[in-house]
Amino acid sequence: MKFLVDEQLSRRLAHLLTAANHDPVHTLDLPRRNLTSDDELLEICARANRILASKDLEFADSFLLKQKPSRLLLISTGHINEQRARKIISDTPFQNRRCVRVVHVYRAGSIRYVRPRLS
Repeated sequence: MKFLVDEQLSRRLAHLLTAANHDPVHTLDLPRRNLTSDDELLEICARANRILASKDLEFADSFLLKQKPSRLLLISTGHINEQRARKIISDTPFQNRRCVRVVHVYRAGSIRYVRPRLS
């Protein structure tokens, strides 16, 4: 799967996606880097058929109201270790999904994985 990883997410996520045999591009790899506008990101996703990976809830609103981007990976997590991030990526069924939301619930100082909400 092809991804565009938004500036709010670490470049480490792009590396983890690459390790899982996906094709990510981080905004830092774009000509305007993190100055790339949201509209430009949506255009890049549409043109290159990429899934937008972001923490930005404005993209969720745009996805629901305007169907832009056409595919979205919405990350709603705090800081997680690399092992947990790898597990999330390997367990998340990206194929044939328009929107995948990855959520972590924090309870008593620990992290509990909640299955991705799919639509």
